[in-house]
Amino acid sequence: MLIGLMAYAEAGKSEIARILAEQFQFTRVSFSEPITQGLLAINPIVQVSAADWENIYRDFSKSEKYNYTQKIDAKAISFDFVKRVDFYYFADLYYTFGYILVKRIKMVREYYQRFGTGFGRAFDENIWVDFAAKSFSGNGNYVIENVRFENEAKKILLLNGHLIKVSRCGFDKPVNSHISDTGIPFHLATHVIDNDGTVNDLEEKIINLFRELHFNAQTKSNKKEVFTEEILYP
Repeated sequence: MLIGLMAYAEAGKSEIARILAEQFQFTRVSFSEPITQGLLAINPIVQVSAADWENIYRDFSKSEKYNYTQKIDAKAISFDFVKRVDFYYFADLYYTFGYILVKRIKMVREYYQRFGTGFGRAFDENIWVDFAAKSFSGNGNYVIENVRFENEAKKILLLNGHLIKVSRCGFDKPVNSHISDTGIPFHLATHVIDNDGTVNDLEEKIINLFRELHFNAQTKSNKKEVFTEEILYP
């Protein structure tokens, strides 16, 4: 089974991918993984503003802030980030905070967008789709947690996959004007998940949806439209 997730930033895509991986042994695939590896190889300097620090630490307790701050900068034990602007190498930030938190940094998000769209897709719009497709094999379960462009969504549908739109109150608009944030093809979604409760509520919704999809596949009673290349690419 192949599932693609579409949502604005921090709506819950990665949490859903985690649930699918833990509950149903899905392999997590990311269109942006080659971009991450490229950025780690280049290792650019990143400016981290006061607002970035607040975004990173907003959900943390004081002790958690201390632990993370000690990892990134042994001397930075003050949590008064109002006037702070720091510079770090991307790799140091990435290996300290991980993919989800590091993308709360404005410059990091811009790096991903410039590398992914301004560089990669400028040569071939399917470049990241083709990279991800190499991860698929046999009849395994795969979840792609960052479907952002129409060609990515259509590729998943052509492979008889499912596209889930994830909605979350307060995280229902683009974080900036870049096409990778504003051009998400929600109109191609085959299912919608409202992330409007607790993590346990979300887990229950995902489990129920997976059982529905699995049942439909097993009984061949899925009556949704069969997507063909002619339909998707008229």
